Amino acid sequence: MLSLKKKSRFFVSMSADPLPCQTDRWDWDTTTFKRQGTLLWEPWRLKIFQIPLQIEGYSGIQGTPLFKAAEAEPVPNINLMQFLLQNPHLVPEWVKEGWYLYFPIPVYWEIRGAAYVRYVYWNHKLDSLCEGDTLRDGFGFTSDCAVALYT
Repeated sequence: MLSLKKKSRFFVSMSADPLPCQTDRWDWDTTTFKRQGTLLWEPWRLKIFQIPLQIEGYSGIQGTPLFKAAEAEPVPNINLMQFLLQNPHLVPEWVKEGWYLYFPIPVYWEIRGAAYVRYVYWNHKLDSLCEGDTLRDGFGFTSDCAVALYT
């Protein structure tokens, strides 16, 4: 008997308010949050964005220039990151090779006024910290940090 299994399709609400961080020291900035409708999850559409200095190996990349350069790109909001955290079996294999994927929409504000963005990384499982890099701090590495894109 031939059995055809229907392929699962996953939809992500990109208009829902983002879940809060696990700490009461953070709050997301409603002015930097872009509602993006509903997204059909297709792993091949997840890409990365880096500025030329990163690709050339420069190690002192600052957060603000990277995120400013990515503003014209199709950057998904934090809801896609939350979807991946809830569904680690859907994470593309290339992400598991050590990428730090930043989701700069929205910006989170720490109680002392520092601006942060969140990221995910694979550490034998998909992890996320609310302690993302501040917008003024440089990234320690160049080849493994990128802004997530969904094209």
